[in-house]
Amino acid sequence: MIVGNHSAGKSSFINWYVDEAIQRAKVSIETVEINLIMHGNEREDFSGHNAIKMLPFLGDLFNREKKTELFPGLLDNMSLKTTTSTSRNFSNLIFIDTPGLADGNLRYKFDVEGSFEWFARKSDLILVFLDPQG
Repeated sequence: MIVGNHSAGKSSFINWYVDEAIQRAKVSIETVEINLIMHGNEREDFSGHNAIKMLPFLGDLFNREKKTELFPGLLDNMSLKTTTSTSRNFSNLIFIDTPGLADGNLRYKFDVEGSFEWFARKSDLILVFLDPQG
């Protein structure tokens, strides 16, 4: 899991590690959703609902009986991206790229703090990126 301020290099790090421009990376706030990036047989993008079907550890995010989300709005703002990259032992990892955190009035479309805590409990390692300007 990768967390930190916006423009701290989270998506750029993933692009470097995977050796592919799979994530948008600019000075402005680019990632406002949660993206999971993993090795696959081809380059594909999946919605949050389809990601749950592919990755069993995400199952608690949606209650099938009640048809409710653990964090309303998250599944519409979550995606799974696969790539064939084998750089740097990537085939054994799943990156969780989180939205850049910003002070002020930035509003997210889901409970960012709650979802971060949930993903953190599922993660083996959390990388924290700090804003190089501040």
